[in-house]
Amino acid sequence: MNTFFIITSVLLHIVSLYLILLLFTKLAFHTDTKKEQQSILEDTEQLLAAFMLEQREEHDRLMRALEHAAGPEQETESESANRIENRKIGNTHIEEEPEMAEQLPDHLLHAEEMEDSVEWSHSDPVPEEAVRLYEEGRSIEEIARKTGKGKTEIELLLKFRRK
Repeated sequence: MNTFFIITSVLLHIVSLYLILLLFTKLAFHTDTKKEQQSILEDTEQLLAAFMLEQREEHDRLMRALEHAAGPEQETESESANRIENRKIGNTHIEEEPEMAEQLPDHLLHAEEMEDSVEWSHSDPVPEEAVRLYEEGRSIEEIARKTGKGKTEIELLLKFRRK
């Protein structure tokens, strides 16, 4: 009778060890999956932050172009003071919103400063050249490279010229 209990006990121990190992492997799998999902989520957040920043830049550039096209309007003293103060200290959207800038990859941190330095005037031959290259069948990336402008800038230019 004792041997029966000993054999039963050993079998139960073996089964319990197998179940513990099975649960451990499932837990490890779920932990790995959770880490992968977390990294995908962080990458997506960074991508969305960069996209939102780019959209804000495009919006601001469009608003400046519309204001410039509408003609000079009188600024209030506070708007003028804010504009002058921003120029003095070199404010950019990235500096104004550090929480978004901290999430951007290093190669995108200075993109706004580079793009803000690009201004098109009415006598600038780049828009006509961009339209000509597009009509020749060049891709937007090639046009941006040849003209020294951003891809988004070229896309907007072509959209406005088509209408």
